[in-house]
Amino acid sequence: MAAYEYVGRQFRVSADIVGAEMERIEARDGQVTSKSLLDAGRPEESVLHSLFEWDDSKAAELYRLRQATEVITHIHIVIDEKPNTPYRAYVNIQESSGQTERGRFINVRSAMENEETRRIVLNMAISEAKRFSQKYANYKELSEVFEAIDRVAERMKAS
Repeated sequence: MAAYEYVGRQFRVSADIVGAEMERIEARDGQVTSKSLLDAGRPEESVLHSLFEWDDSKAAELYRLRQATEVITHIHIVIDEKPNTPYRAYVNIQESSGQTERGRFINVRSAMENEETRRIVLNMAISEAKRFSQKYANYKELSEVFEAIDRVAERMKAS
């Protein structure tokens, strides 16, 4: 069995336990889906059970909040000059402390006009690009992309 760890988030069950269960599901089904993972966690005695909210009223509210976030993150602005190139209308702003205040979204135009929020948005973009680079580091065909990301990150750090 491989060793597992969570990146960017922690859950109530160790990554090694979840990884082993996912390996078991994949061996049985040939793949892992959200539904197969949820189904594996349904029995109260399952090691995955505590990963999920089983109180239906709480789960319903969390799901509706998730839907609201999906709406906010998927609405785009269409600019007359570039009608075939929509832009995200709102961005989630992470505070300087590195903590994300979930659900705190600011209009992109407002965020980019303010020096502090502009810096936060651009730093978040570079962080996402770096995660992309790490995720696909084994793909040599993308090395030029990774080098460009590094150059932009260094230029931003210097300014």
